[in-house]
Formats: sequence, C-alpha cells, structure tokens
Amino acid sequence: MPPHEAVALLGDAGLLAETGIARVDAALEWADAGLAHPSRVVNTAAVQLLEKVEDGWLEPGQARRKAGIIANRVVPLARTIGWKARAGEGQDVVRLRGDLLPFAARYPEGRELRAEANAMAVAWIADRGAIPADIAPGVVDTAARFADAAMLDRLEGALKASASSRDRRILMKAVGKVRDPKLRERALGLSLAKAGDKDFFNGRDMIDFLDSALEDEDSRPAAFQYVRANVEAIDRKSPRESLPEGSLMRVVKSMRGLCTAKERTQFVESFARRAPSYMGGEVAYRQTLESIDTCVAARTAQRSASRAS
Repeated sequence: MPPHEAVALLGDAGLLAETGIARVDAALEWADAGLAHPSRVVNTAAVQLLEKVEDGWLEPGQARRKAGIIANRVVPLARTIGWKARAGEGQDVVRLRGDLLPFAARYPEGRELRAEANAMAVAWIADRGAIPADIAPGVVDTAARFADAAMLDRLEGALKASASSRDRRILMKAVGKVRDPKLRERALGLSLAKAGDKDFFNGRDMIDFLDSALEDEDSRPAAFQYVRANVEAIDRKSPRESLPEGSLMRVVKSMRGLCTAKERTQFVESFARRAPSYMGGEVAYRQTLESIDTCVAARTAQRSASRAS
C-alpha cells in the first residue's frame, strides 16, 4: 500500500478502536502490518496506533497479541534505529526514533534501551549539547519513567536550575512520568512544593506539569487522584485567565483519558460544581466528560465482543 494511504488507514483504525466502532483486535493487526511496511513514515503511524491501544483496555488475549507485536516488531525495529543518529538518515527516521525508542523502552523486552537512555540523559543534564535536540525529549522521558532516587534528584536539580523554557518543558513532561510509586508521589508533590521561600513551580508551570502527567497512561491514575486530593490548593495556585487553557480547566481537559466508571463518578464529584467558576469551564468539563463516557462505552463494547467470540 502506498505510504500516504497506509498512514491514513492506521489513523482511522486508531480512531475506530478508541470509540469502540472497530475491535481492538483489528487495530492490533493493522499496527503489526504497519510495522512491517518498508516506509518509516508508516512505521511511525503504526507506533502511534499501538500507543492509542492502551494496555488497560485489553483483554488477556489482546494483551498477549500486543506483547507479541512489541517483542517481534517494535523492539527489533528500535534496536535497528537506535537512540543515536546516523550519517545520511532522513527526517522520516528522525521522527520515527522520537516515537519508537521511548515506546519500546517502556516494555520489558526493551529494557536494554533504558540503560543507554539513562546515560544519555545524565550527559544532557550536564551539557545540553551532548545529544541531538530532537531526541532529548524521548531520552529524558525514558530516564525519568524508570528513575531511581538518584536520577530523580538530577532531574529535579536540572529543573530548579534551568532558565530555558524549552528545557523546562522537557524536564517537566519527563518528571511527571516517574513510575516508582514512592518516587511518583514525590514527583507529583513538586506541583505544590517550595524551593526555599519560593514555589518550585509557578502556577502556569504547575498546570503544564500536571497536564503532562495526566496525558501519560501509566501516570494518569495517580495524577488524577493527586489532583482530586489537592484540588483546592491547585485551584488557588492556578492562574485565572480568560480561557481555560491556562487554568485548572486545562488540567480537567487532560483527564479525557480516564476510562472507568469509578473514575467517571470521581471526576463528576470533583469538578462538576467547580467548572462554572471559570470562563469556558463548563465547555471544558462537558467535553472531557463526553470523552470519558465514550471511552467507558468503548471498553464495555470491546469486552462484550471479546467474550462473545
């Protein structure tokens, strides 16, 4: 299939699976085919499709199928592409690396990719020119996701010291993905923490930080519960602007990935009454609730279809 048609098809497959119109099994098959395509552009679309098929949605058979694709397609391709750029490679390979390597490193089959990312992240913290700028976000994300206390210390120190808005965005998005439960609690606490007599994050940076944590599949449940538990303090610190993008309502919009009936109930309890106090808040709240309802319905439909088959 020509690359542009294959990319369109993979994008459609992701949308159809997310909304429950098509089965996850079909999306997995298309992702597998996309990873076998000779075009690196199509490979990138296939990785993005696999990211949309979140692990928490999957029935046991689907989880095994996804794990097989990761072991047999994703990780071997990641080893071939590698973290480091090669002379003469095109932008299609550069873009693929940015999606593929961090995704492969999340899974046990790609654990060897983490050590290299860790070393590269340490080098980047010491010298921003140590690695290419286009791979820095993926490298730092991977190092943070599997951080130990020493790595989290380095990342926090870099965040505290950095005056570059670009570097701070990379670091904030990474720190919000820490997986270790105790370190994750510490990382999320930075949103309201103090650095001496100043806030570690100002209000806008706090919103950016929580937004990125809620966008991540692994961090989302803990970040959601953290926001619920600290909503009053977060609300007070949030900048009150004319549009929801800079306020607590941006955090609310980032909760669109919630996908259980319990989370839906908790979302309504925490934000239904609060949303109208923000300009645009009611719209942001309704749109997010609709996304949650769509996801819950899609998961229910997927489970029913799997059991019926």
